[in-house]
Amino acid sequence: MTGRKLFAPSDDQRGMVRAMAGYGVPHDDIALVVKCSPPTLWKRFRQELDVATIEANTRVAQTLYQQATTPGNCQSARKRDPLSASKGDPGVSACAGSP
Repeated sequence: MTGRKLFAPSDDQRGMVRAMAGYGVPHDDIALVVKCSPPTLWKRFRQELDVATIEANTRVAQTLYQQATTPGNCQSARKRDPLSASKGDPGVSACAGSP
């Protein structure tokens, strides 16, 4: 008598789970795409589920920081810290006269 076949995630599935979890897709939906049950998803993709949101948030923060510190990018500089102009931040001070 043979039991249920052990679910063995592929590298492609791991990448898909990481991406989908980073985009905020619910775990039940990810499980449907990967073709496993939610408990199997949680067991076999624990690392991907745990770090995906952290990695996504880090990439967004990095992009916003780069935009905010790019000379001449006034909108991003203001969004980063609207009080920076009064503190003498050259990245924002250069934009002080622009709308």
